[in-house]
Formats: sequence, C-alpha cells, structure tokens
Amino acid sequence: MSRNLTASEIKELKQTFDLFDSDGNGSLSHDDIANVLRSLGMNINDEDLESIFVSIAKNSSNAIDFSSFRNGWQIK
Repeated sequence: MSRNLTASEIKELKQTFDLFDSDGNGSLSHDDIANVLRSLGMNINDEDLESIFVSIAKNSSNAIDFSSFRNGWQIK
C-alpha cells in the first residue's frame, strides 16, 4: 500500500537524498543506499541490500534517482 507524501516530507526526503548522494551526481549508488539504511539503524547484508535496491530502481541501472527514491519511501 502506498500513500502520498506531504510537501514537508518530500522536502526532508530531498535533503536526505542530497546528503547521501556522495558524488553529487543526482543519484544514489548501492553504497549510498547502504549508508542511508545504516543511518536509520538498519544492519543490512548484501543480499537484502540488493533486494531493496532492485525494488526501488526503475530500471536495471546501478543508481537510483530522486524520483525512484521518493517512490520507494511512499510504499508502506
């Protein structure tokens, strides 16, 4: 089930995205996503990380853009 994020939540999510975008290219790598999850207190193994990454990524690229990142957080 998904829900719409408020404007405030989207702004906060964008700030988080930008903070973890380690090379400033507008996308998050596997390592960046791992850092996001670890900052939330999640100790995640490589297999689970890959599963999360693939479920968020729109295509088979090695990076997640903000739109995909936001959509991933809307799913509850």
